[in-house]
Amino acid sequence: MFIKDFPNSNYIEEAQDVLSNIINDTTAWKYVYQRGTEEAYKEYLEDFPNGIYIEEALKQIKGYERIHKQEEQKKIEDHLKREEERRRIDPFYELMVPIKGGTFEMGDVFEEGEEREKPVHKVTLHDFMMCKYPVTQGLWKAVMGNDNNPSGFKGDDMLPVENVSWDMMQEFLEVLNKKSGASYRLPTEAEWEYAAREGGRKVRFGNGKDIADPAEMNFNALEKYKQPYSIAGTYREKTSPVTLFKPNALGLYDMSGNVWEWCVDYYADDYYQQCQKMGTVRNPKGPVTGSYRVLRGGSWFDYARLCRTTGRLNYTPASRTYSLGFRLVLSALPV
Repeated sequence: MFIKDFPNSNYIEEAQDVLSNIINDTTAWKYVYQRGTEEAYKEYLEDFPNGIYIEEALKQIKGYERIHKQEEQKKIEDHLKREEERRRIDPFYELMVPIKGGTFEMGDVFEEGEEREKPVHKVTLHDFMMCKYPVTQGLWKAVMGNDNNPSGFKGDDMLPVENVSWDMMQEFLEVLNKKSGASYRLPTEAEWEYAAREGGRKVRFGNGKDIADPAEMNFNALEKYKQPYSIAGTYREKTSPVTLFKPNALGLYDMSGNVWEWCVDYYADDYYQQCQKMGTVRNPKGPVTGSYRVLRGGSWFDYARLCRTTGRLNYTPASRTYSLGFRLVLSALPV
């Protein structure tokens, strides 16, 4: 060895440093090899950028990278299989529209509504998904069975299911979620209004228009019920297929008229006052308790005033009429 043969050389210190590095390198590599983890090999490369075992460390790391790619590919394949299975068994799978959350002024922004629509207050919502139209009779039967259809107006599976109480829908949701493996629910009142107003826009009706036209939505358009913001004309006196009219900008049909839509919230006359006192409310779910549940959107039976996007109604959970339906949502994030 150089150190043994030339103990008095001018390069003895440099030689000793080289020897020390080799010893340290080899000792470190033994420890790294014993650990045998990807992290250990990466640490070796950081600590010994010119080390003796660089090639072996890189080889080991590439092996781990191949494993990671295989694992990631398997995750993708498993996800696709699960989604394909959901598509097969879930009748709502293709019908859910993604709604980007945000902050908006909720309530009577046109200053023409009832006291229960006031005061206007700020609400922030997470992203969510909403069914493009109210639950139809065909969808109801797909979940509850062909012989189970509570509707009064039958004859077309694309008609909205109606004559359903809030309580009846809990059974529907239980069966659907067990079958699909998803977590469908009713919208909160805030989610419903935000979606009807195309992401919180100041718009009077859920089809994106400020004028209620019977050629564009199903409501009671008799002359005696005409409003400054409605056109008199056809009163159909029944429900209509859910895609008869054009959707709003988010791709949602029948957000005004056709059938009232149940929301998950309890109802309280002073709830908006409570919200205003809290400042900007995040993902509100309504009062904690109550005797009534919220309804939104108006129906074929109602005149234009009740079909406005900020309009509110309340019924007992057991109530059933031929104007009561519902629409489903999925949470993108917990609410």
